[in-house]
Amino acid sequence: MEKLSNVVLVLGASDRLGRAIALHLSECGYDIIIHYHVDETGARKTLSMIEKSGGVASLLQGDITKSEGIKVLFTTLSSLSSLCSIVNCTSVFVDASIDSIDEDRFDTDQAIHQKSPFFLSQALYRYSKEHNLYTSLIHLTDAGINHPGIKRPSYYIAKSALEAQIKIVALAVAPYVRINGVAPGLIISNNEKEEAYFKKREEEIPLKRLATIIDVASVVKFLIKNKAITGQIIRVDSGESLL
Repeated sequence: MEKLSNVVLVLGASDRLGRAIALHLSECGYDIIIHYHVDETGARKTLSMIEKSGGVASLLQGDITKSEGIKVLFTTLSSLSSLCSIVNCTSVFVDASIDSIDEDRFDTDQAIHQKSPFFLSQALYRYSKEHNLYTSLIHLTDAGINHPGIKRPSYYIAKSALEAQIKIVALAVAPYVRINGVAPGLIISNNEKEEAYFKKREEEIPLKRLATIIDVASVVKFLIKNKAITGQIIRVDSGESLL
């Protein structure tokens, strides 16, 4: 019998989309574990925002690019019998042209977007079997891999490989874990320097509107709740990837 559960661990919830997803899921009634690596200040701000809205949340620090960090994370989670999902928002997004990428930059992109997701899948699978839970793992990918440009080849290679990994690993971890991806496109920005570019792209994309943070967060919630979807990537980009 499947146990009822309502705890979501949001990896990389100290800022940006990770914070927005944590807040949205909290508003929808989930208890949130806010994970962070180095940005404790940002994580505590997310915690404060959730608590001020009447939600329940806690903090969890760790480096999930290392196997030891993942082991510590799941040791902490082992006291729970109510974890229903992990949402992986961890990312690095650095401009580095093909001429400037060194081995460290390449390895960092692979560790965060490729190695870490794989071993998270393995650990969640083992955890779910041990606790007789049926859980989900949702990775944020990037709709930009459909038109990657030249500024971040190492990043886009890693994100493209993550989408392939999702489809392969979803089969390996079934039925205990469902793995899916959410690929945001351009998100409405408050950065004045980007305003002109975003406005131009908005006029060019099929739906004539940029996706919002809530558009992305609502798809994450949908994938947590829907028990019949696994191995899929949902692009939240107003049709930009169709061009």
